Amino acid sequence: MPKARFAASVLTIVLLVLVLFVYGCNRSNLRIPGASLPFPETPTGYMAKTSYPQRLAVSTPVDQRPQHYGEGVAGTKWKACSTDPF
Repeated sequence: MPKARFAASVLTIVLLVLVLFVYGCNRSNLRIPGASLPFPETPTGYMAKTSYPQRLAVSTPVDQRPQHYGEGVAGTKWKACSTDPF
């Protein structure tokens, strides 16, 4: 009887590991329904002490990395290059 119990335990562990590997690639099946909904709109209640008549404009980012290829970075021996992600 102990051999059968051991075999059943090993089979259970193997099946659990297999299930984790299968669902590990696509965890959408393991998500809790409703847990990933967007946050509801909530007023902050914050009021600025002063207001200004000017508006703030935020410009879109511009990639200027090519202008800095070959420059030293932060006083180190590392040089900026085209394959750097930053």
